Amino acid sequence: MYFSLGLSGFAMVKIIVQAFYALRETRAPVMVAFLSLGLNVGLNFLFFHPLQNGGPALATSLSAVFDVVALTTVFRWKFGAIGMKEVGRSSLKFGAAAAVMGFVAFWMIRIPGFYNGTLTQRAGALFATIVVSSLVYVGTAFVLRVREIGEVWSIYHP
Repeated sequence: MYFSLGLSGFAMVKIIVQAFYALRETRAPVMVAFLSLGLNVGLNFLFFHPLQNGGPALATSLSAVFDVVALTTVFRWKFGAIGMKEVGRSSLKFGAAAAVMGFVAFWMIRIPGFYNGTLTQRAGALFATIVVSSLVYVGTAFVLRVREIGEVWSIYHP
């Protein structure tokens, strides 16, 4: 549960560090990683007793979030704006599409008798739930005019 709080941070660190390396700037990521490591160790001591095994996971997640915020800030200072407003807008729209998809999947799972029957019938019901939910997700993102969906669409329909 505590690791899930840092999933976005873990993923974004991989991207922002590569951006620094692509611009031949290695010092800032190393310095931020050093600070992040120190924060992680300190938070481990702070959280271990009250949260037991969850303490290190929470410490690691919070350190990853710190890492992303620090690296993004340093990147902006050194190289200018990187379009975080657009990323934020797209993230909110994708979040809304995910919520709609989750509602549809939840509704389909609750259809009386839909998941009854043989293993093959239940597998078919699961497959249908996945396909319908995925289409609803992409369709909702398209209706919300998520920029990335338009970019993917233009690749296949020039």
